[in-house]
Amino acid sequence: MARFPGTENQHNRDGFLPGQVVRFRRSRANGSRGLADRCGFVTEVRPGSAQVLVGVDGEGTWIESGSLLAEPTLPDAELERLRQVFSALGGIRIEFDLHEWTVYTEAVPADAVDRVRSLLGQRLASFTLAAHGVHELAARLVLSPSD
Repeated sequence: MARFPGTENQHNRDGFLPGQVVRFRRSRANGSRGLADRCGFVTEVRPGSAQVLVGVDGEGTWIESGSLLAEPTLPDAELERLRQVFSALGGIRIEFDLHEWTVYTEAVPADAVDRVRSLLGQRLASFTLAAHGVHELAARLVLSPSD
């Protein structure tokens, strides 16, 4: 799909936004996928669906928005920290590699780097910000391996 300046729409028909905490509804379809009642946060949206991250290792899935419920908080502290980093950077999607997160964003707030440093502390080995295409920035966070 072609992207043009000003046409990007980072929400969907059900109102879900990147960074929002959600829980998978109890349904036969979600249960068969092992997702019923699991919590995560939205990492990318399309008009009728959302990508939801349920683990800090990059475990996530695309799902119809009607299969999700908004939740106030995440029970997993590590996943909540990742969500806060994602939100601080104004993330619209995320990619994972071994000890590396790449958060894509349209703009980075002025205080974002300090916020990310305070959230990750000594785990943050490096932070780089670079243009990614015409309308996005890629914030690359390299983490120190945990013992």
